[in-house]
Amino acid sequence: MRAVMVKPESVALTVVFLFLAIQMSSATKIPNRGCPTFTGNNTYGSPPLPLPYDGYMPAIDNETMWLHYNRHAGGAITNVNTVLARYPALQPVPLAYLLQQLGAPTFVKRYNISASDVTALRNNGGSTINHAIFWRIMTTYNTSKP
Repeated sequence: MRAVMVKPESVALTVVFLFLAIQMSSATKIPNRGCPTFTGNNTYGSPPLPLPYDGYMPAIDNETMWLHYNRHAGGAITNVNTVLARYPALQPVPLAYLLQQLGAPTFVKRYNISASDVTALRNNGGSTINHAIFWRIMTTYNTSKP
């Protein structure tokens, strides 16, 4: 069996398209249940969880959920904000669009984004969107039960 190599750009685009499809697929307005929250000071914040930390038991215990939400997913958001602080022109750009454009050399060149910052934005921005999807699917939309 041959290993298949996937370009990072295609992975980022797949994640972005999946996120957008989930956003657009709902027939009714779904309350904010995990979308990366853009704050008033040009930074992203942790989205609210649909349930309290102990609401996921017995599948996930309090401590594991707290660590995953605050340290792991929160760390990705912090890293995105740290990189975006170096590029003020990119701060108002929606995260999904930014991730999509990171694969375009003209976009990267226009904003003079370093290779290490492209990698950091792709990895941490992708993690942020992946977690946004994760938080949304942790609970059914109609019952608020795991």
